[in-house]
Amino acid sequence: MRRASDIKRAEMLYTSLSLQASNELRATRPEGWESTTLATHRKAWLRGFTYTVVQRIKDAEARVKGEAEAEHGTSVALVLADRAALAERAADEANPSGVSEYKPRTRRSRFRDGL
Repeated sequence: MRRASDIKRAEMLYTSLSLQASNELRATRPEGWESTTLATHRKAWLRGFTYTVVQRIKDAEARVKGEAEAEHGTSVALVLADRAALAERAADEANPSGVSEYKPRTRRSRFRDGL
């Protein structure tokens, strides 16, 4: 039951972020774009956007964990570890090939534009 609600929230977050990124990518044009292709700019911008989203999620998780531990006076590590294991299993099921993260090369200046 819990897993289904987690997946639904993840899908909603993905949809929202996809729309935000798509709209922003369409609206932005790189300065001096003659020196780079639009595709290169968009890839780098999207990596910067993704990096920022991941950092915000990590910060929020740390804040919530700290608040829960302060409120209950005990560690929530076991509960989080169990949920992390469930998430890992779901990811493995969704990606049975086990291909790890793709790491494209991007221009740093364009990466920062997405931050």
